[in-house]
Amino acid sequence: AVPDPALSSSSTDNSNIFQDKPIDIVNDREEFRRRARTYLSMLHDKLLPMEALNEVFVVSLFDSSLEVKLRPELGKFTLVINDEGCVLDLTSPKSGGFEYVFCNKTETWRGKDDGHDLNGMIIRDFIQVCHGVPDL
Repeated sequence: AVPDPALSSSSTDNSNIFQDKPIDIVNDREEFRRRARTYLSMLHDKLLPMEALNEVFVVSLFDSSLEVKLRPELGKFTLVINDEGCVLDLTSPKSGGFEYVFCNKTETWRGKDDGHDLNGMIIRDFIQVCHGVPDL
């Protein structure tokens, strides 16, 4: 029997375009802030060893953000806790800006719009502009 094309589960089937969109995300502001601060603190600790490997690589952790300054021609990375929207805002000199939510199902930070992994994005972008890779 030939499958009915209307019932196709092809990867090009637009009905599944958001299959990786995060579900079961943290919407409680207190829980979000706790998870976001824990993540920024962990990321800070994982990035610190890279300071010794790069000419300019300054990691700074603040109450509501993390910043990594690179050489002037490269710019900086920032991750900012946005309590209002319960998102982490990433600004990358390589990829631009993205919003991330914490997905309870996967226990990871995922792209709000398409579900891509924040750790993967950070590694991908850092590989392109500096020496070393954070152990995420």
